[in-house]
Amino acid sequence: MQSTSNHLWLLSDILGQGATANVFRGRHKILSVLHVSDYT
Repeated sequence: MQSTSNHLWLLSDILGQGATANVFRGRHKILSVLHVSDYT
């Protein structure tokens, strides 16, 4: 699995290949967690 600060992707989840790059299916990372106690 590869990642950046905001995204994750698997090298096996390739969607396409071009002359100079590969395109992978990416996923957003969860940047914060909401707690129910914050809203009650």
